[in-house]
Amino acid sequence: MSETFFIKHLSSGRFFYPKGGWSNPGNDTEIVLHSDVHANMHWKFVLVKDYWGYIEHVARSFIRREVV
Repeated sequence: MSETFFIKHLSSGRFFYPKGGWSNPGNDTEIVLHSDVHANMHWKFVLVKDYWGYIEHVARSFIRREVV
């Protein structure tokens, strides 16, 4: 497991944040941008294989997946 971190949107300077600010957001919670740093906006990288993996909320919730 990795150290926790914030995700900052480069052009706006805001941070990725689970909508509602919950410490344990439910499945399909929307991700919004927030100007302040908050305790519930920590993320971590989960390694799957070699250097491949994904980012998840520290509460291990499935936040939101965009379908392309």
